[in-house]
Amino acid sequence: MKSNAILSVGVILIAVFVVSNRGVSVQSLSGPPIATHVGVVVPDIEAALRGYADILGIEVPEVQEVPVPLADGSQVPIKRAVLKVPGFHIEPIEPLSTSGPFYEHLQAYGMSVHHLGLLVDGDVDEMRDRLVGRGGIHTAGATGVFAYVDFREQLGTTLEIQPSTADINDPATPGPQNGLFGGRPVSHIGFAVRDVDVAIQAFVDILGLAPTEAITFPPQGLFPFPPGLGWDATSHVRVTQMRLGNTGLELIEPVGGPNPWTDTLEKQGGNALQHLAMGRGELSRDEWLRVGQEKGGKWTNGGPNGELGGFAYLDFTETLGLIFE
Repeated sequence: MKSNAILSVGVILIAVFVVSNRGVSVQSLSGPPIATHVGVVVPDIEAALRGYADILGIEVPEVQEVPVPLADGSQVPIKRAVLKVPGFHIEPIEPLSTSGPFYEHLQAYGMSVHHLGLLVDGDVDEMRDRLVGRGGIHTAGATGVFAYVDFREQLGTTLEIQPSTADINDPATPGPQNGLFGGRPVSHIGFAVRDVDVAIQAFVDILGLAPTEAITFPPQGLFPFPPGLGWDATSHVRVTQMRLGNTGLELIEPVGGPNPWTDTLEKQGGNALQHLAMGRGELSRDEWLRVGQEKGGKWTNGGPNGELGGFAYLDFTETLGLIFE
């Protein structure tokens, strides 16, 4: 979106759905949807941007004040900014009125991810109508430019759709190691879901993604949780990976608990976009955890370095509205 434009944050889909007595088949328009960004609603965008710029190792970006057209014809003002990482961006949004989808999200769910941006070929308005026909709720948008369609109940997020020809911000290119992530790209987007099989089918039906099967993790033994958090190490997850263009889509169903995913499901009232996975560059996992905790992250998940892949979560939901893996 340009600074004097109405808004443009996101993305668009890519599939025409044909319903038959045997189920839903997909006729691809030109390829899978491309994930471009996540939009995070925050109460104070200046404070959030300072925190994001610090962990990403980038300059604090410019803040824009723009009106967002709603589905009922009215408008709501917001502040927004773009934080670039290679091939992706994070868009903090601060509502400036006491109405509209961003304010309502902040009141209902607190500082957290509001939408997932997608780019697709095709007509935005036709795609919006198809998504509404799939059970989504049209909340905002500009004719022919972009549209927000709420799939919070089914998917755990709102989709912002935008044509592939849109003039969006150029993605950043990987740079030298500066912050916690050192200019690394997003490898996948993680959702906490109540039922992974139902969630898989929803993403197949709504976005036309290729179906996958869930596996159990860890395959045996205890979960590698950090000590002192009260998580149940005997709990496990059913997890699958799907694809959104060149970005992974991870759906995680907790079995047992409490654990980081039951915590998200409880706080967000159901399925929710929970985390972004990004490379840590030249930092060791232990150094990454040390630096991240110094910058305000809470270590909530992951085992000793090298164990079960050496992954870890740093929870910045209280300050940035996101968890990073």
